[in-house]
Amino acid sequence: MLYSTNSFAECGREVGLLIMRMYPKAKVSEKAERALKGGHPWVYAEEVLSVDGDYTNGGLVDVYTKKDRFIGTGFINENSHSHLFTQCKRQV
Repeated sequence: MLYSTNSFAECGREVGLLIMRMYPKAKVSEKAERALKGGHPWVYAEEVLSVDGDYTNGGLVDVYTKKDRFIGTGFINENSHSHLFTQCKRQV
């Protein structure tokens, strides 16, 4: 499950530095990508294509499109029909 807030201004600042991400990488379907970009707060389990890296249920993952473009960072929940919840559109 990926949940999202509509308040993205406080999620961080771009500082022109390359930052190595330590969160697992979740790739989502084109349908999920459209929904997230439109402000929908979560991604359903069937729209999560893959999760690369070890994660803890309830932990953070970085969310990417099928074309490997960063969408946001969110919480993953295997126990819900909505699998991801987006937290932020910028890297935290």
